[in-house]
Amino acid sequence: MAHAPERIAPGNSIRELLNLPRLVGGVGPKSTRVALELYRKVNPNVIPCDSLTAEISKLAENTFRDLNIAFANLLAMICEHIGADAKRVIELANTHPRVSILKPGPSVGGPCLTKDPYMLLRCGKRVFGIKLIKMAREINDYMPIHTVALIEHALKKIDIPISKAKIAILGVAYKGGVNDARSSPSEKIISELVSKGATVITYAPYTKETFGARRANSIKEAVKGVDAITIVTDHPEFTSLDLPRTI
Repeated sequence: MAHAPERIAPGNSIRELLNLPRLVGGVGPKSTRVALELYRKVNPNVIPCDSLTAEISKLAENTFRDLNIAFANLLAMICEHIGADAKRVIELANTHPRVSILKPGPSVGGPCLTKDPYMLLRCGKRVFGIKLIKMAREINDYMPIHTVALIEHALKKIDIPISKAKIAILGVAYKGGVNDARSSPSEKIISELVSKGATVITYAPYTKETFGARRANSIKEAVKGVDAITIVTDHPEFTSLDLPRTI
């Protein structure tokens, strides 16, 4: 028996399966040796360890990412509160050779990043400082609500109550370039907007999921006549989008 944690990103699964370093941890030395022999037939870049270390390493990878995303989101909210430009602040901070702050966003999703921090929390529930992981999860879970608050604030500036607004949500999947909508921030954003009485139209190039919103067949159809547009997923189709021309 051995454990080889999954290390693949949707959209690049085969390439990463064959090339990324893989942890192979057996329940004992013999299991590790046999598992390595088997796995090297697929990917020669394997790292031996024990099964517990392999599993905790996997949890650590996703929890590290969650913590970093949470810091970016917290920093963005601080900048918003004091009137600073978060994008510029991050850009300037990242000129330091040992700093690499991520981009803030509407939260994280998918089957692993939203789950693994809780598993690590469970492992270290009596360890001092473990609340750091929980707080990061709470920050990222809060971001869809904050996104809706930003939409509502923008609508007030043009005297449109959210209950009468028509809003386009671009992207339903939890990350760009994939069709997986599990634990996507879009679900909470759409649910919150609909609960406030807004009319919500979605356009998602890779999935038919709408989370209860009306589905558009194109970007142009989605943004036609809307009061607000929110890009939730960083699909390639959206990164170079010329909104003035599209509208």
